[in-house]
Amino acid sequence: MKLEWSESFKQDLPVDYIHFLRDNPTGVLLKNSSRWDKRTWNLMGKVALLKRWEMSGVGKAANYECLQLYTTVQEEAGMEFTAPSAHFRSVKLARVAKGFVIGEENGDYL
Repeated sequence: MKLEWSESFKQDLPVDYIHFLRDNPTGVLLKNSSRWDKRTWNLMGKVALLKRWEMSGVGKAANYECLQLYTTVQEEAGMEFTAPSAHFRSVKLARVAKGFVIGEENGDYL
């Protein structure tokens, strides 16, 4: 996978994703049409990804980096230092906090 520096997000991102953001400035709704799964995913555009918001008592973050806020709450509440994973049993919260959110589905970040 070829990476390219994104000045907007201050990190390397896949070139195909940078092209997606350029070609879809307001994002895209993806409807899953499988037999058992009828969810709609909201893949955010650049403006929505960069929108900053505040979690009371925790801090501020842009949508693309908001997992930092949620993992902070989990750590401060004395909960486990890992999050469950369907593929790897558990993932360290420090790794989850570095995740790049690209969208959401019914309040769940993608």
